[in-house]
Amino acid sequence: MPDAKGAAEPLGALADAVHQATLLDRTEEGRHVAEQLLAVRGQIAVLHGREGSGKTEFVRSSVIPALPQECATYYGLCSPELPAALESAKGPATLAEAVRSDGFIFLDSFDRLFSVAIASRWQDLAALLSERKATLVLIVSDQRMGELLALRSMAPGIMDHLIESGAMSLSEGLEHVEASAGGARLVYSPELVAGIEADLETLDRKS
Repeated sequence: MPDAKGAAEPLGALADAVHQATLLDRTEEGRHVAEQLLAVRGQIAVLHGREGSGKTEFVRSSVIPALPQECATYYGLCSPELPAALESAKGPATLAEAVRSDGFIFLDSFDRLFSVAIASRWQDLAALLSERKATLVLIVSDQRMGELLALRSMAPGIMDHLIESGAMSLSEGLEHVEASAGGARLVYSPELVAGIEADLETLDRKS
């Protein structure tokens, strides 16, 4: 009978693999998105994906690192107001400073701005969307994409550059975890996985 230490090691390998899967599996996709953003530099891009599909982790771990080092990048979370301060490699920066740069501004959960009346922040949005040099990357969920249409009067091309953030299926994720687990094995029924994925699709359509 294996001792407790021997039994714990495979679990540790699996835990490490699960963590690494979220960071490494989308590296190539991150490079592809970075190339798309460089091609529309100075404009507005919308990065969209399903709710809970890992857009934030994808942007922070795979897209931003894939942009050239000489490109200034800024990241902020809307809550639901526009962020007062943005993260950057050189430290915190204000949104006003960032929009005057020729870098990339990633505004996560941009769709939170629609949780209250747009009129209350009309001037701030107008300045952000039209009076800028930076490339704006608006991160939104698929469910609220249509609400961006309300901003076309301020930014007519707001829907011109749509970039989809995909998500691994459950079966693909399990395969990746097992391949990265250093000998540890996952035992599961394909029928069970198919059933769970079908349930997730049903929930996604209802949300």
